[in-house]
Amino acid sequence: MRLGVDFGTSNTVCVAQRPDGTVTPLLFDASPLLSSAVYLGPDATMLTGADAERAALAYPAGLEPHPKRRVDDETTWLGEREVAVVDLIAAVLARAWAEACRVGGGAPTGVVLSHPAAWARTRLARLAEAARRAGIPPVTFVPEPVAAAAYFAAILGRQIPPGRTLVVYDLGAGTFDISVVRRSPAGFEAYATGGLADVGGLDLDAVVVDHARSLTAGAGAGWARLDWPETSADQRARRDLWLGARAAKQMLSRHPRADLHVPLVDVDLHVTREEFEKAARPHLDRTVATTVDVLRSAGVTRESIAGVFLVGGSSRIPLAAALLHRQLTVAPTVIDQPELVVAHGCLYAVPAPVPVPTSPAPAPPPILTRPVPAPPPAALAAPRQPPAVLGIPPRGVLPEDFPVHLVELTVGDRVGYTVRTYVTGDDQQTVAVFASQGPRLPLFRRPEQATDHAAGGDDHAMASILHWESLRESMAVAFLPLLPRNRYVLDLPSVSLERDPKQWLTDLIVQAGDIARELTYALDIPQGQDLLGPGTLLDRLDDALRAAQRSSLRRKAHRDLRAFDQARLVSGWRRVASLIDSHLDWPA
Repeated sequence: MRLGVDFGTSNTVCVAQRPDGTVTPLLFDASPLLSSAVYLGPDATMLTGADAERAALAYPAGLEPHPKRRVDDETTWLGEREVAVVDLIAAVLARAWAEACRVGGGAPTGVVLSHPAAWARTRLARLAEAARRAGIPPVTFVPEPVAAAAYFAAILGRQIPPGRTLVVYDLGAGTFDISVVRRSPAGFEAYATGGLADVGGLDLDAVVVDHARSLTAGAGAGWARLDWPETSADQRARRDLWLGARAAKQMLSRHPRADLHVPLVDVDLHVTREEFEKAARPHLDRTVATTVDVLRSAGVTRESIAGVFLVGGSSRIPLAAALLHRQLTVAPTVIDQPELVVAHGCLYAVPAPVPVPTSPAPAPPPILTRPVPAPPPAALAAPRQPPAVLGIPPRGVLPEDFPVHLVELTVGDRVGYTVRTYVTGDDQQTVAVFASQGPRLPLFRRPEQATDHAAGGDDHAMASILHWESLRESMAVAFLPLLPRNRYVLDLPSVSLERDPKQWLTDLIVQAGDIARELTYALDIPQGQDLLGPGTLLDRLDDALRAAQRSSLRRKAHRDLRAFDQARLVSGWRRVASLIDSHLDWPA
């Protein structure tokens, strides 16, 4: 078994590769993310991961939450003890090594350890010494963007031809790194790098906390205790607040709103994705500007970019991909668990050695009783496919303009995925067709499950459209991208319409109206068609909202919006969402 390790600022990820090629992330406290925090107690007991964070509630001076940030320091103080930074890093690596030995039933045969592309000899020497003190045999180093490029090519099946480049946008917990990777005779190399030391997931957590602070400005005493805790109870409250902020940030990547409890202030808040993105926009704008600066300095043109790959846990924020796409005009690639990319890609950036017998015995001549056909030429042999990861076969990603779209539907706290295409009827009207079964639309927990359902069966409406066979063949070997414009929230319009018209989420309501009309016709919901059809109240609202989106008509349109009966609008939208919801089969 081989081990790939991504030692990160806030979390460390380890991926094990067995001799048969299967790859599995190691779990620490039931999570693939091992907190990089290290704790040294008054009795000199050293703890790592979640154990360190829990112990620090009683003795906060003993915690170093981000050892990687101190790699340039010889020592640091934990409580009343001076500790070598290399020993803190070694403690994290030792925890990873012990778990790998336990899972594999013995020591891994090789360890590949990633590092930031900008790290030079001194920092790498410290990292190597930490691995040695952790009891790990000599490791192989791989720059993080090179590992990401290896994942991009080997697992996602995306090629980086000679002369083309891959842009690796790494928004981790503590820092932002941007790298330009190209293929060389020796493999991949990062030939241009840049980044921001003061932008990362922790700063975006702070955005959520600051937003909560702005909504509870009168609770100064509670916030003073959260900002400067003096007791163990205050320490726990502060930890709960920041964990809640991180969870809310992550939830807003998948849902349009999230709840946050502010301890000591004792209030429950609702945070919308729009509010979060507005507050986070300055940070994300800086990452995009840095990306463009690095590309310009390296002489990279738009035409030479083979792909933009988003890695690091905070890169799943939808606004990050949207801003990059708008600036670079290249659709970024992001996966469900971008935190695992670097640790996994390490194992493909440094292939496993192929065992060679030292004294092979000559094979006896075969006894042929009938002619044996010659083997096919090597040029016709099927290309080697990388192994499945967590049961998911390796695939590429279909282009953005592929005629079948992945669709995300949200109602309340439920999220499901399906696929959709458009066809033109005999009357020259374009209508949406979903992978529906009569009046029911099955939804799936994961995007690839929705694609596999549509491509693998003939019991749904899409199977009867022209050219379906060729479309399903493409879907069977490549993922459908989830584009921001194909994410719909069916019940949020009624919530938004309860507010003052100036605060209405115009784009969201218009998008929800589009998908609602498509679903009421595709699933044959007459009552929904009556509520959304031409000339109805909701149809007139849609016209007014679209006018409000046009700057030339915005002032008059906002006056027109105030003329609507908000109670009827809210009631109508709730009825529409309920009708559609009753025809959706949500994943269990």
